Amino acid sequence: MEEIKNNHCSIDILAASERLSRALQYRTISFENTDQINKSEFLSFRTFLEEAFPNVFEKFKIELINEMSILLKWEGIGHNAGSILLMAHMDVAPVEVGTENDWRYPPFSGELSDGYIWGRGALDMKSHLMGILEAAEELLKNDFKPQNTIYLAFGHDEEIGGRNGNAHIAAYLASKGIALSAVLDEGGFILKNAVSAVTKPVALIGVAEKGNTTLELISSAAGGHSSIPPRHTAIGKLSAAIYRLERKQFRTKLDGAAKQFFNAIIPEMSLIKRIVFKNLWLFKPLILRVLTKSETTNALIRNTVAVTMIEGGVKENVLPQQAKAIINFRILPGESINGIKEKVEKIAGRDGIKVKIKENSFNPSGVSSSSSQEFRTISKVVKSVFSETIAAPYLTVGLTDSRYYQKISSQIYRFSPIEISMEDLNTIHGVNEKISMEAYEKLLRFFYLLVEEF
Repeated sequence: MEEIKNNHCSIDILAASERLSRALQYRTISFENTDQINKSEFLSFRTFLEEAFPNVFEKFKIELINEMSILLKWEGIGHNAGSILLMAHMDVAPVEVGTENDWRYPPFSGELSDGYIWGRGALDMKSHLMGILEAAEELLKNDFKPQNTIYLAFGHDEEIGGRNGNAHIAAYLASKGIALSAVLDEGGFILKNAVSAVTKPVALIGVAEKGNTTLELISSAAGGHSSIPPRHTAIGKLSAAIYRLERKQFRTKLDGAAKQFFNAIIPEMSLIKRIVFKNLWLFKPLILRVLTKSETTNALIRNTVAVTMIEGGVKENVLPQQAKAIINFRILPGESINGIKEKVEKIAGRDGIKVKIKENSFNPSGVSSSSSQEFRTISKVVKSVFSETIAAPYLTVGLTDSRYYQKISSQIYRFSPIEISMEDLNTIHGVNEKISMEAYEKLLRFFYLLVEEF
């Protein structure tokens, strides 16, 4: 792979950190109850962006989608230029009530301290959004003109499903007949010790995304007094069904994006492990058994089952007439929501238990190429900015707004160019979310070089 000869970026990290600090002070919070959303915070945040990046908002074509989402167009100058989309979202997750005092600094202070920028959205994902704009602003100052047309899509409701933000941006682009050569959204980070088999940091570049469905299991039984109970109450039957589901896990598979991931890191493994992974015909059962021992790698190789909510019963001496459980499934590429439902009905659908698909389910994405020019470009920039890092295709296990663009692009990648520890990874949607200035400087350089290379 050809190296980038000049990986210099002229963005002032101190000034950029101050701007990110200000961005984190806007309470652009998404709530499931949309009546709680403070629209004025989003509008004020947009005004801040316009003031912070005057060249971008003066020279790019601007479309406001559903008033709060933003689509920017940077016209390319190349003959037969393609179109690239860089994505981010402006909204952040709420701070859990009762945890405010657990933060080292107030969650919307944007505190600059100890070499970090603190606040909700520092990792998910205002640093990503600001990094894209910082790169574009600096490149405009340097009179850079991209060969390809570059779109910037900033949704306002990703944390609650993106149905009014990026879903509408994607529909708008489709209505204009625009096909995208590549899409880059948030996704995997750069992790050390991501896999015990390698010692180098691994950049997890999502080439596919697991599907998501939530099923409701409903158990019914005759009511009455608890002094004369049946052999199994509605709750008992439901509990047995849940037990069967958790015990009878879905089959493991090592193919598609997961297989590509392990193929990418094989060269960095020890000799013994290289031999094992290069001879799947012999060692595949052993490998799969080992991978199931870790929750992280288990999620890469099978459909997962998570019982997240349960209800039933109204009083200690009253037999419940109904009990319900909510179970979330994350689905491997190549499988489907209907297939999951059929499997659950076979395992858990005894004793009259009904299975219903809840709203907002999504089938898994297709698998984008890890040998495309766009993937190679992302990998090249990763290796230029983050030395000694392995760029690996990856299966994204969480949902991203990129799923809305599948009809207009076959090359969708999910990557957050941030070096992060597992400890800091756990602060996303949690307490003490922060990004180091060192990591932010590399993120800025990544987007600056990526736009140059695209």
